[in-house]
Amino acid sequence: MLSEMFSTLKSRHLAADRNPDPFKSVTLNLDGHDSRIIYPNADKASLYSYKLKKSGFRVQVCTDMNNMVLFVSAPAPCRDFNDGTMLLRIGVQNKIHNLDCVALDGGYSLFIGKLLDSADELQYENFSYPIRKMRGIALTEEEKAYNEIFGSFRSRIEGYFGEIQSTFTKFSHTVVNKVSEKDTFEVQYKQASLRNISTEQHHTLWLQDGFDYPSKAEQETMYALPSIKVKLSQNQDLLATRQAFFEK
Repeated sequence: MLSEMFSTLKSRHLAADRNPDPFKSVTLNLDGHDSRIIYPNADKASLYSYKLKKSGFRVQVCTDMNNMVLFVSAPAPCRDFNDGTMLLRIGVQNKIHNLDCVALDGGYSLFIGKLLDSADELQYENFSYPIRKMRGIALTEEEKAYNEIFGSFRSRIEGYFGEIQSTFTKFSHTVVNKVSEKDTFEVQYKQASLRNISTEQHHTLWLQDGFDYPSKAEQETMYALPSIKVKLSQNQDLLATRQAFFEK
């Protein structure tokens, strides 16, 4: 529902054109967010967050380049569900278009191959992530530069988390939530994602005549990850495919 109200493939494509090279194919960010909680219906040890050093729930949040939220996962105990296992759990392949590209941090990359085993329409080119250093092999200058730009570019989702924490202290790292039902926490977090968003000119394109809404039809194994040259080539291939899609 949210993906059709606020963010469409076309709007994501246009917004991605403002990304720095070589990330102009990236249309989405996905990351986990931890919130402190007291939840009596789970073993306390399973809730431990290594980030917060306290008990917590973790949710996965997917935003576009305008920081509009496409979806939020169900909350899960932090210790038992890291970002990679939650990537597999949420079925991201059923929530994005095959012309989307999702920026992920390095913790997800080892799970992408397993995800693709059950995602017929997605490929490695649908995911962007930092180059992993191999044991005994130093990163090249090109790979270092790629990772540095990627880290800076992807920090915008951290800006989203900072905004939601300052707007709703309930989801900050200092306030402890007493939770009796996970479903209640999930609804509250999703409602917070619909916070007052300042209206920019490009946010109202859907009001104009001729705007295209998406049709219904658009809707811990080690894998060898592509090299940086392959990743850069995939970026260009996805851009070309997406451009051809919109020129039809």
